Amino acid sequence: GSVGLMALALRRGVPRVILFRMILNILVDVLAGALPIVGDIFDLAYKSNRRNLELIRQHETPGSKATGWDYAIATLGVSLAILSIIVPLVAVFYFGLNYGPELLEHLRLR
Repeated sequence: GSVGLMALALRRGVPRVILFRMILNILVDVLAGALPIVGDIFDLAYKSNRRNLELIRQHETPGSKATGWDYAIATLGVSLAILSIIVPLVAVFYFGLNYGPELLEHLRLR
């Protein structure tokens, strides 16, 4: 499935930003599909392999270029990935510094 489509895209010379979009499609499918019940409903509507095949068909011709929309989606994906790392780290440091000593004292008094 997905790996085969990625290999096909590489053989056909699809632009890198399109390959990245394909990876994002797969990640969205995997992450949303992992949710109980909601993921099953999501899987019925969101077909990452079909989307990726369509991307390959649109960009397989030699010299085809990625559109601004392709770059926007790729940029959004990278931004969300970075935020998913930064936000939890900031929360841990914030709560650790502000509430950590009180929590440790509370646990020690138990």
